[in-house]
Amino acid sequence: MRFRDLADAANLSHTHFIRTTEPQHAEAVREIWRRLQEGGYIYKGEHSGWYAVSDEAFYTETQIRERVDPKTGEKHMESIETGQRVEWSSEESYKFRLSLFRDALLTWHTSSRPLPPSFYPSSTSTTTTTTDRFTTPLQPPSQHDALIAELESGPLPDLSVSRPRSRLHWGIPVPGDEEGHTIYVWVDALVNYLTVTGFPWKTATTSGDGGGGEEGKDEWEGSAWPADVHVVGKDIIRFHAIYWPAMLMAAKLPLPRHIVAHAHWTMNKSKMSKSLGNVVDPFVALQQFRPHPPSSTSPPTTTTTGESSNWGSVDVLRWYLMRIGGNLATDSDYNESILREYHRKNLQSQIGGLTSRALAPKVLQRLTDGQEGRQEEMAEVKVPRPSPVLPEDENLERQIKELAGVFDTYMQRFQLSKALQAVHDAVAEANKLITRLEPWSAHASLSTVQRAVYYSTETLRLAGILLGATVMPERMAVLLDRLDLQGQQHQQEQEQEQGQEVTTWEGAQTLRDVVSLRFRTDGQKMEPLFPPLPSPPPHASSPGQKEPKKGSKKGRLPTS
Repeated sequence: MRFRDLADAANLSHTHFIRTTEPQHAEAVREIWRRLQEGGYIYKGEHSGWYAVSDEAFYTETQIRERVDPKTGEKHMESIETGQRVEWSSEESYKFRLSLFRDALLTWHTSSRPLPPSFYPSSTSTTTTTTDRFTTPLQPPSQHDALIAELESGPLPDLSVSRPRSRLHWGIPVPGDEEGHTIYVWVDALVNYLTVTGFPWKTATTSGDGGGGEEGKDEWEGSAWPADVHVVGKDIIRFHAIYWPAMLMAAKLPLPRHIVAHAHWTMNKSKMSKSLGNVVDPFVALQQFRPHPPSSTSPPTTTTTGESSNWGSVDVLRWYLMRIGGNLATDSDYNESILREYHRKNLQSQIGGLTSRALAPKVLQRLTDGQEGRQEEMAEVKVPRPSPVLPEDENLERQIKELAGVFDTYMQRFQLSKALQAVHDAVAEANKLITRLEPWSAHASLSTVQRAVYYSTETLRLAGILLGATVMPERMAVLLDRLDLQGQQHQQEQEQEQGQEVTTWEGAQTLRDVVSLRFRTDGQKMEPLFPPLPSPPPHASSPGQKEPKKGSKKGRLPTS
């Protein structure tokens, strides 16, 4: 339940949340075992090797190393990959003929696979070539290279796929040997990917391959299998990129299209460890980095366009985790000071600052000079797309025209950090333009004000769509509302003019001919899009850090 609660707290949705104890899953595991056994891929033998109890895994000689306990001086062996202690063990077990699949695995891992479906189904990105639309199954490339080197280094040993029932009594018993052996927990766990798709698929009849399937129809047709992508930690690549594909091949089932292995989070450049006290509690972090209103005693208010101020948004932490951790290839450091700095520079100053400057009543009122209706509480202005494009505006125009395609391609290639950076690069360029044009200045011409407002608001619109659909749904909904893109009247107008919504992916692929904005005429300032984060308590330190000495500034976290 704690994982489900965390998903809710982090504003994450899921279609299925499954545990290996569910009856449907046990049925799926037994069906996979049956197919492997009937195919001749499982036999009973003896397994010897270096075994880690905590990992529930055997390791080869090349996967372990000797370590000396610094306290006792005792020598022991441990897994290089996980750091867990291993002991030599010999026992009877059922084994899977993994050795038969080395060549097939090499062929699969070196094949070119189409990228996953576009982040948005109707995407027609023109920023990549045909070659760029293909990649190898395992990503990122550094993990692909390491896996190929492992597969090419020599034969694969057969895999022990059971444990004595006397040692592992809580798992799923081996069919036909229920008293003697339990199915290896990693075989059990990997089948979860199939279980949530309805496997074994009941709607199909038995096919010649031993599985369900109507004549002339694949048994998995109509289900969610094969998966577009498995997202896994870098420490369990072998299970997902060697054992699992081999078992699927043996069961005559299609393989997942991609496997994405992410790196780990460290804390202040050190591996997270309970003994060091540097483990981050995600529930605490989600609460700690919720922005606070200007006055903690003030009730929730509304902005100038009437939207509710969502001060309790978890978007900031979601954004930081993807912006920093979304590079996947290398470990990322969780540092509260850096989080605050990124929030101040990237969110408050860049996106928030551009919003405040572009939508400032003083700027928008310049566009209503001579228009009727200035005495109304709300005024509306229409800003045409600049034509022709001036040389000094060409870079930003090109950048925002290509932004949706660039963002989509990065997302398809699992380069999340680069996708978010592309949005922030465009926002930074728009900030340079509005700073250069100074539309708030009394000396700025009408055309200058129009250029500044048009390019700034179109950049913000695209940022709102792209970031809102991925990492910041709540704050970007507020941004789009301020741009008057959520109002029914404006949506109907856009549908009539362009035949599409301006807050959807279709609208993000083109720049609008006319930008319509509404604003208050009383000059009331809007609330900040990204309010300050709550200040850390005096002398607070990140987990794992020592408290600074009294009077020392070292170790203090900067406030934003």
